[in-house]
Amino acid sequence: DDPKFQNMRAMLHAAKKHEKEKDPNSLWVFRRGGYTEDDNPGHAIFIMAGGDGSMPAMPFQTELLEPNPKELFDKLCEAVLARKGKAPSMLAVDSLPCVAPLNAMLDNTGIRCMYYPPASEEETEYASRINL
Repeated sequence: DDPKFQNMRAMLHAAKKHEKEKDPNSLWVFRRGGYTEDDNPGHAIFIMAGGDGSMPAMPFQTELLEPNPKELFDKLCEAVLARKGKAPSMLAVDSLPCVAPLNAMLDNTGIRCMYYPPASEEETEYASRINL
């Protein structure tokens, strides 16, 4: 396996051991800025913390509109490092194909990944009406 990947998994595992550093109810959401090339030509993904809506990291870009698990894993690790080892207990991503591979990558780290569906038509309509 890739040594960088193994080092990042070890870092996440170490963060798990510091339960006082981890909010057991914390959730980070990785959500794309749009789901078509027209809506998201830069392939932007935003990371939001559930609850307070803060951003644990700056938005980032993926190579393709549909992210790959490695890109999301790398950005998760960068955000945890930037927050001095504070990691979420749950990660929600809006890419269903990424969920199972991310759960495998996150095995034994204390972080679980789940699917976070894209915005519904109703949510999108409301957001456009209030200029979100």
